[in-house]
Amino acid sequence: IIRKNGNLELYDVDTRDAGNYSCIVTYIDPDNEELVENIYQHSVEIVTLPRYSLRGGNRYRIEICEETTLDILSTYLPSKLSDILCQNSICDVFIFAPHCHNHQ
Repeated sequence: IIRKNGNLELYDVDTRDAGNYSCIVTYIDPDNEELVENIYQHSVEIVTLPRYSLRGGNRYRIEICEETTLDILSTYLPSKLSDILCQNSICDVFIFAPHCHNHQ
């Protein structure tokens, strides 16, 4: 967006947009009615928040180990932990797949 004061504003940029840019301004000089061209060089740097990755596993005591129980844990636990630990999407949560252990 080019503002009335001549400022150029960029929105929805990401790290791939970083780099060197040229802005070419052309206008007719009101004093002599000649075409004037000015070239401005700009370097754009994109700064982002760091992204973290959390890995973990949990132990659960259940009476009967069933695939449906393991599927529920695999499906819903990472998203629930992500909501708690990674607010504003600053990290990714990975939970090791649950499996049953037979302890006697």
